[in-house]
Amino acid sequence: MLVMRNMFSHRLPVHRKYDLKGSLVSREASDKEKVKELPTLKDMDFLNKNQKVYIGEEEKKVFLEKLKRDVEFLVQLKIMDYSLLLGIHDIIRGSDPEEEGPVREEESEGDGDCGLTGPPALVGSYGTSPEGIG
Repeated sequence: MLVMRNMFSHRLPVHRKYDLKGSLVSREASDKEKVKELPTLKDMDFLNKNQKVYIGEEEKKVFLEKLKRDVEFLVQLKIMDYSLLLGIHDIIRGSDPEEEGPVREEESEGDGDCGLTGPPALVGSYGTSPEGIG
């Protein structure tokens, strides 16, 4: 079973995206992937770029609670291979009207903003409860 849903904001362009698994073994994007307009980078790319995501304390608490619920759901289903898709909107790059950023492959069904802000990136994240899948 494969469950996927695009939760990125349709109002803010995603300037970078990472597929994070929490492992460093073979977790760097290929050269072929890196030349794409919007490559899907991996754990080692995140670390090598010294990438940081700044969010407020309340947003961090909400995000970690959603992540905890998602992990508990995956444990119940005995799913061991999972990842977190992190999309980053660069607020400096995004404030330039000439810079629209790469076009995403899909548009979100919902409103992907959740107010996670802070320099240098704005991040949107949602958790899907077990009741919401099906």
